[in-house]
Amino acid sequence: MQRKNKTYRLKVCGMREADNILEVANMRPDFMGFIFHETSPRDVSHLADMLPLKQIPESIKKVLVVVNKPLAHVLQLLENYDFDLVQLHGAESPEYCMLMREKVPVIKVFPVWDALPADLSLYDGVCDYFLFDSKGDKAGGNGIAFPHEILKTYASEKPFFLSGGLTSAHASLIPHLQLPQLYGMDINSRFETRPGLKDPKLVKHFKDKLDKPYVQYSEQ
Repeated sequence: MQRKNKTYRLKVCGMREADNILEVANMRPDFMGFIFHETSPRDVSHLADMLPLKQIPESIKKVLVVVNKPLAHVLQLLENYDFDLVQLHGAESPEYCMLMREKVPVIKVFPVWDALPADLSLYDGVCDYFLFDSKGDKAGGNGIAFPHEILKTYASEKPFFLSGGLTSAHASLIPHLQLPQLYGMDINSRFETRPGLKDPKLVKHFKDKLDKPYVQYSEQ
């Protein structure tokens, strides 16, 4: 049994307000997500030209979040706004992911509730990260947490993000599950005062917890 300290990356998703983007960026999360999905209350499709994307420090990776968009359209968004990664939040195929990955790293989202998807292995070689979100009526931002114990059945070596109704309490609870491939936590709706507007105090409190290393054990 090997003892090691581990920290988790922080991804703040659903950013929409210019001043709020810069305020959260000053806290230096590892990733910031911007949703281009017209039915989402956090959609920035018609606001992107007015957002201070170029003012975000280079250390923060900007993530383009899309749902079942044509490949050519997503590639154009990547070029227009200089995103660092793309997060595929729909039913995109492994072939689609493979083509996208030729341009930028890919985060593939899987909605889950009581079990992990059976087809994860189909995406193993065509994505850089998986993201597990709570299954709900909407593509994302449902604000509920799925039973995290199911993640103990995760058998892939692919690093993954955890999303879906995370609150400040989860920053302390999740590490106790001892999930070796957990790479980062993705926060959104439970850290807002309204859709797209993050509460800086809540974000900072969560980040401060994540910045403290946790002891995890792995078999040797």
